[in-house]
Amino acid sequence: MSYGIKLHVTGEFACFTRPEMKVERVSYDVITPSAARGILEAIYWKPQIRWVIDRIHVLAPIRFTNIRRNEVGVKASAPSAAAMKGESVHAAGILIEDARQQRASTLLRDVSYLIEAHFEILDRRFDKNGPELPQKDSEGKHLDMFNRRARSGQCFHQPCFGCREFPARFTLIENNTPLPESALTPDQLNRPLGWMLHDISYQPADKTVKDSFLTGQGKRVRAEPRYFHAELKNGIVEIPPYQSTTARTAMILQSLYELYGRLSEDPANGLPKPGYSLQNITFCMVIRPDGTLVEIQDARQEDIQIGRNGKERKTLRSTTMIVPGQTKSAGPGINACTLWDNLTYLCGYPQ
Repeated sequence: MSYGIKLHVTGEFACFTRPEMKVERVSYDVITPSAARGILEAIYWKPQIRWVIDRIHVLAPIRFTNIRRNEVGVKASAPSAAAMKGESVHAAGILIEDARQQRASTLLRDVSYLIEAHFEILDRRFDKNGPELPQKDSEGKHLDMFNRRARSGQCFHQPCFGCREFPARFTLIENNTPLPESALTPDQLNRPLGWMLHDISYQPADKTVKDSFLTGQGKRVRAEPRYFHAELKNGIVEIPPYQSTTARTAMILQSLYELYGRLSEDPANGLPKPGYSLQNITFCMVIRPDGTLVEIQDARQEDIQIGRNGKERKTLRSTTMIVPGQTKSAGPGINACTLWDNLTYLCGYPQ
């Protein structure tokens, strides 16, 4: 493929949000094809071409981290037909101070990918009203412009890894240049990644269709997500053609179950495995095999807070531990737990 390109992208954080998560952001394990396409379009895009992602090389270990950040809790209203015609309408903005919310996000950290892609020619005219060029000349012009911009670090806007807060650094991989080596751990080189978003398809719709909206050309469409089954093979994700993807809503629960399993395998994530849960523990009782008590250990941790007057205030707080069993159910009745509970259930101590 004479007009294929290779681009090395790196960044400190990335969040390729799974669409099945409604409130808290949870990232896919690797970059999605649509996010990779967005990086390429940030460097070079024209309406005469369409970028197609061929494969993605995962070069850095897949590691997650959790942060809290400010987001807005409402959506901006869709542009009305009157506004698109230039007529006077009410302000369609969001007052951030009134809509700000703090939410948790599960992100990827220290990411590194190699994107292999090519572009398809949609219009052989290089300019909108220019003459139609031969196929090879048109391909060569677009390829030269992308290589020149990527080589010098030019872009229309800063490429990012899913969110504007996570900028992406990019380097063009020239022809006959060795590819960067992958630092994936052996257990991550080959693994299924479940159903992954490929891209969004915009289908014609009418006003009766829920969540339909008007485009810049005044056409009403609806957004339809397209998925494919992603799999890492020797650290590479092969991207199937867009036409072979499906608008799949099934298998989402299975993908979430597999994701939780992968996250719980890494102790750094602090997630309990199925059959266990995170609980706030204040004291631990050490017993012998015959059931006799050895000692009671204080599991509380000292927490130092600075008051408004600038003085330190020391408090004791419970420690979060992974314990057997699920979270204690609420409501009346007997709800005893295994090997952890309050004194009333655990030792028969009266309230």
